[in-house]
Amino acid sequence: MSNNKQSSVEWYIIERHNIEIQSRLGEISPIEYDAKLIKIEEKAKAMHKEEMVDFGNDLLAQNDTNYIGLPNLAEQYYNETFGGNNEQ
Repeated sequence: MSNNKQSSVEWYIIERHNIEIQSRLGEISPIEYDAKLIKIEEKAKAMHKEEMVDFGNDLLAQNDTNYIGLPNLAEQYYNETFGGNNEQ
């Protein structure tokens, strides 16, 4: 079951690299660099949370037919474990 979807980590690496190039070429100022970096860090964190919650939901759904009644269990676990209360 291959999905070939780009992970949040892969996305972050590419975006960070692009910002580094823009900075080195003088296409963006240091202030713009910092702002863009913060923006991609926040997005990568949100993407990672979504990946983890989806993974947990998929895993629970495959192993427990009663899981349908507990759709927020994976997200609750993520929030308790990683303090993911700053949703996007």
